[in-house]
Amino acid sequence: MDTAIRQYFIKLLELPEDVQYYFDSEISGKYLKELSAKYNVGHGYLVDLVSKAVIQDFRFDEIEYKVRDDLHYDEKKAREF
Repeated sequence: MDTAIRQYFIKLLELPEDVQYYFDSEISGKYLKELSAKYNVGHGYLVDLVSKAVIQDFRFDEIEYKVRDDLHYDEKKAREF
């Protein structure tokens, strides 16, 4: 198992059970699919972002910088993402 995946599951298990359920539900899959279409990005890219958010203790400022760099968004658009 890859290190990032292992870190993701370790961090996920530290979250409350109802939050864990959300990350492994049809609702989250549906939401990611909608975001993928809205922002015209791959589903895998969004899954990676969610994984990074969990691993990084939900430090969204770091995710925002990644989105800005990867998708060439300005600050406002990256924040809305």
